Amino acid sequence: MDPTYSGVYGKLKAESANFLSKSQIDDIVGGKDMLEVLKDTSYGVEINSLSALYKTPDLIDVILNAHLARLTRTATESLPTAAGPFVRAYISKWDIENIKLILSSKALGYTVSQTDVLLLINQVSAAGTFSGVMSKEDYLNIEKENSIEGVVNSLFKYGYGGILSKYLEEVKKSEDISKMVVALETNYYDSLIDKFRFYEGSEWPVREFLLDSIDSHNIITTLKGIGLGGNPEEYLIKGGKIPIQKIAEIATNGVEMIPEITGLKLDEAMSAYKEKGFVSYFEIALNLELHKKYLRLFKDLGISLGFIMYFILRLELEKNLLRSIWFSKYYGLGVSKIPYLTAIKEVVYALG
Repeated sequence: MDPTYSGVYGKLKAESANFLSKSQIDDIVGGKDMLEVLKDTSYGVEINSLSALYKTPDLIDVILNAHLARLTRTATESLPTAAGPFVRAYISKWDIENIKLILSSKALGYTVSQTDVLLLINQVSAAGTFSGVMSKEDYLNIEKENSIEGVVNSLFKYGYGGILSKYLEEVKKSEDISKMVVALETNYYDSLIDKFRFYEGSEWPVREFLLDSIDSHNIITTLKGIGLGGNPEEYLIKGGKIPIQKIAEIATNGVEMIPEITGLKLDEAMSAYKEKGFVSYFEIALNLELHKKYLRLFKDLGISLGFIMYFILRLELEKNLLRSIWFSKYYGLGVSKIPYLTAIKEVVYALG
């Protein structure tokens, strides 16, 4: 056993005590003011630092994002040598999500102020990095670029410019950044596969999670590509459990194939998608299935890469739950009107 795993496990085990309890979540769902409930929890750090800078509803987004960023940074400090590259590759997805947000804002003509609150960065520490690559200041400077070309050029020093630059001329003509988005996502999963290593002998469930994640991503990519024409296989990532040829058939044979090829019961997502046409229903459902399948398993692995992944995934799940509750309250929809909110809540409750 690598002794550095023991130190990280002890730290994250202690931090896990700060996840919201069932009673705290029930209080928020039941009508208590969210910020009043959260101010006496670990979210108090973000509430105290950011409440004077932002107003509702932006305040909620920035608090939840900053809290996830801060504790993810905590989870990635002093990582075991064997686990570090993979875990840092995993959380680089937030760098990619932020870059996608900035690129979209430039394509749509949005200003810095309209996207700042949606960036997932460590807002509490002025100079703190989140994923180990880019800081808050880096993102805000990139946001200030006046064009997509300026954004791409500024990303070369972080390793993303070369991935995006080959599509720059096409984007200038079409203002369609979809190929840039696909390139970023493909590079992300390729990096995860490259960085994964067996070291302690307990990493197998993490590998299975990675392969299932690739399948989920490919299914969502195929759904998003329906109607755009072309060969869906061009945008799919190799390495998952389901052959990409089979996933690509969804584009021609319909969404009814998804439960068949995944073995999952997705009736609610199927009905919602057919009624409203939003891919997000399947995206939420497939991500929730990943959490249901792996979170408890990772938690029970104890001193391992799995527990580090449990902590990070549990942070993400809590953030998604709170944002869904807030969304339902702010827009007066009621919990029952938000797809999968109850299901997400049950997964959190089951973890204790």
